[in-house]
Amino acid sequence: MRHLNKVERGDIQSSYNIAVCHATGYGVKQDLDKAFENYMIAAEAGHPGAQFQVGNFYFEGRGNIAQDYAKAVTWLNKAYQNMEAEDC
Repeated sequence: MRHLNKVERGDIQSSYNIAVCHATGYGVKQDLDKAFENYMIAAEAGHPGAQFQVGNFYFEGRGNIAQDYAKAVTWLNKAYQNMEAEDC
Protein backbone atom coordinates (compact mmCIF):
# COMPACT_ATOMS: atom_id res chain seq x y z
CA MET A 1 0.00 0.00 0.00
CA ARG A 2 1.33 3.43 -0.95
CA HIS A 3 1.41 6.06 1.78
CA LEU A 4 0.33 9.58 0.87
CA ASN A 5 2.72 12.40 1.68
CA LYS A 6 1.55 15.54 3.45
CA VAL A 7 1.03 17.48 0.22
CA GLU A 8 -1.14 14.71 -1.21
CA ARG A 9 -3.18 14.73 2.02
CA GLY A 10 -3.81 18.46 1.61
CA ASP A 11 -1.33 19.95 4.09
CA ILE A 12 -1.27 23.55 2.87
CA GLN A 13 1.92 24.58 4.67
CA SER A 14 3.76 21.55 3.27
CA SER A 15 2.71 22.51 -0.26
CA TYR A 16 4.06 26.01 0.36
CA ASN A 17 7.31 24.71 1.86
CA ILE A 18 7.91 22.34 -1.06
CA ALA A 19 7.23 25.20 -3.47
CA VAL A 20 9.86 27.34 -1.74
CA CYS A 21 12.39 24.52 -2.02
CA HIS A 22 11.73 24.12 -5.75
CA ALA A 23 11.74 27.88 -6.34
CA THR A 24 15.08 28.38 -4.62
CA GLY A 25 16.75 25.05 -5.28
CA TYR A 26 17.01 24.37 -1.56
CA GLY A 27 17.70 20.62 -1.19
CA VAL A 28 16.37 19.88 -4.68
CA LYS A 29 17.13 20.91 -8.23
CA GLN A 30 15.53 24.30 -8.90
CA ASP A 31 12.30 23.82 -10.85
CA LEU A 32 10.06 26.85 -11.23
CA ASP A 33 7.25 24.82 -12.77
CA LYS A 34 7.08 22.47 -9.76
CA ALA A 35 7.33 25.50 -7.51
CA PHE A 36 4.36 27.13 -9.23
CA GLU A 37 2.34 23.91 -9.10
CA ASN A 38 2.82 23.65 -5.32
CA TYR A 39 2.31 27.38 -4.73
CA MET A 40 -0.99 27.06 -6.62
CA ILE A 41 -2.13 24.15 -4.43
CA ALA A 42 -1.52 26.20 -1.31
CA ALA A 43 -2.84 29.43 -2.86
CA GLU A 44 -6.15 27.86 -3.84
CA ALA A 45 -6.48 26.61 -0.27
CA GLY A 46 -6.07 30.18 1.03
CA HIS A 47 -2.37 30.41 2.02
CA PRO A 48 -1.54 34.15 1.70
CA GLY A 49 2.19 33.62 1.14
CA ALA A 50 1.45 31.19 -1.68
CA GLN A 51 -1.10 33.59 -3.15
CA PHE A 52 1.56 36.30 -3.16
CA GLN A 53 4.02 33.99 -4.93
CA VAL A 54 1.44 32.96 -7.55
CA GLY A 55 0.79 36.66 -8.17
CA ASN A 56 4.52 37.22 -8.46
CA PHE A 57 4.89 34.39 -11.00
CA TYR A 58 2.16 35.97 -13.14
CA PHE A 59 3.57 39.47 -12.70
CA GLU A 60 7.08 38.49 -13.75
CA GLY A 61 6.24 35.64 -16.15
CA ARG A 62 8.45 33.13 -14.33
CA GLY A 63 9.12 29.57 -15.52
CA ASN A 64 6.57 28.50 -18.09
CA ILE A 65 3.99 30.92 -16.69
CA ALA A 66 3.16 33.68 -19.15
CA GLN A 67 3.15 37.22 -17.84
CA ASP A 68 -0.43 38.18 -17.04
CA TYR A 69 -0.98 41.36 -15.05
CA ALA A 70 -4.72 40.72 -14.55
CA LYS A 71 -4.06 37.34 -12.92
CA ALA A 72 -1.19 38.87 -10.94
CA VAL A 73 -3.45 41.56 -9.50
CA THR A 74 -6.14 38.99 -8.66
CA TRP A 75 -3.72 36.77 -6.71
CA LEU A 76 -1.88 39.66 -5.05
CA ASN A 77 -5.22 41.09 -3.92
CA LYS A 78 -6.22 37.70 -2.45
CA ALA A 79 -2.92 37.59 -0.58
CA TYR A 80 -3.49 41.09 0.76
CA GLN A 81 -7.06 40.31 1.83
CA ASN A 82 -5.98 37.09 3.59
CA MET A 83 -3.12 38.85 5.36
CA GLU A 84 -5.55 41.51 6.57
CA ALA A 85 -7.91 38.82 7.88
CA GLU A 86 -5.08 37.10 9.79
CA ASP A 87 -4.14 40.37 11.50
CA CYS A 88 -7.57 40.60 13.17
